[in-house]
Amino acid sequence: MQTRTEIQLGAAAMLSAAAFVHQRAWQAQRANPPTGRFVDVDGVRIHYVERGEGPPLVMLHGRGMMIHELALSGLFELAAARYRVIALDRPGHG
Repeated sequence: MQTRTEIQLGAAAMLSAAAFVHQRAWQAQRANPPTGRFVDVDGVRIHYVERGEGPPLVMLHGRGMMIHELALSGLFELAAARYRVIALDRPGHG
């Protein structure tokens, strides 16, 4: 059976870990601001980038990727020369 002091120490350690993770996440978000805009869809915040003019073309990245990989590949800018390209980040990826 754990003593009251052990429980308090465990709770303090978890609170400290949570504060550390929150601080690191905040620093990462400040160092890497979003390149596009956000839209809420059914309570889910979706990050997207839009470029070009013409008929709309939606680009979706694969699992484990982000919009940045589409931009680095050159496909995004190539398509934006002819289409209104809308690239979406899957939830949790951007």
